[in-house]
Amino acid sequence: MFPTTPTDTETDLSESDGLSDLLRELPPRQAAFVRAYLTEPNGVRSALVAGYFGGEGALAVTASRLLRSAKISKILTVTRDRDCAAAVLSRGQRLALLSKIATADVGNQPPPSWSERTNAMALIAKMQGEIGPRLSLKVDLPNYIVPMPLKISDPDEWSKAALSVMQTIDAATERLPLA
Repeated sequence: MFPTTPTDTETDLSESDGLSDLLRELPPRQAAFVRAYLTEPNGVRSALVAGYFGGEGALAVTASRLLRSAKISKILTVTRDRDCAAAVLSRGQRLALLSKIATADVGNQPPPSWSERTNAMALIAKMQGEIGPRLSLKVDLPNYIVPMPLKISDPDEWSKAALSVMQTIDAATERLPLA
């Protein structure tokens, strides 16, 4: 069946969360209902724990009435907003988490896929302002498909290698007769 007395966590909830002033404005059973509801958001169980009597239907009506109360609604909203604010990661925490994913430093967890790692790197670059808005340009130049060597890690070396391949392609196509 349902528990009938609040647990230690439920009684400490109001004092540790700074809600004691708001809870003092409520009658004792309503305050007990709020404590129980904050621990486990089930209206019928919370009403029973708070000391309300009746069958399940009567407790559901009581819980519904209590949850519509302006004071109780305010307490629940304040608590929810505070909990949501605490759950949001800071910018530094997000960057640290993305960095761990990008470097596959995830401890005991299965390693992230290559796609997840590259997505994490792209998000880091966006957060750092390294990736700006994209522009679309129409240029009447040939398209190049340049196979790149796998062992180049420096972006400048990639650029030099790509330029070399493009110049080779250009030199070969200049010798072809135009149609």
